[in-house]
Amino acid sequence: MLEQPAGTQKYPDARVVALDSHALMPGLVNMHTHTPMSLLRGYADDLLLDTWLREHIWPAEARWADKAFVSLGTELAVAEMIRGGTTCFNDCYFFPDAIAAVVESTGIRAC
Repeated sequence: MLEQPAGTQKYPDARVVALDSHALMPGLVNMHTHTPMSLLRGYADDLLLDTWLREHIWPAEARWADKAFVSLGTELAVAEMIRGGTTCFNDCYFFPDAIAAVVESTGIRAC
């Protein structure tokens, strides 16, 4: 952070906003997401990983994971990420074109 008046001298056209009792920090980056799975949050989450995946998550995805599911889940996850300060994420899930459409419509960054 630049102290006054050094900041205004270096950036004379900058708008100054007083943020008493606040911290200013860069956006967070989440490098491992499966955004559509936000719709499955809490589903059988008290099981061991192998049981959770094989007996619950993979069957649920086989039944419900279509483009609409992916779009809705990504919209929810992106809203939560933005609210929490995440400005960029990396996703690996089905229908990447549906995820990309949500990314484009919201303005968040993703890879």
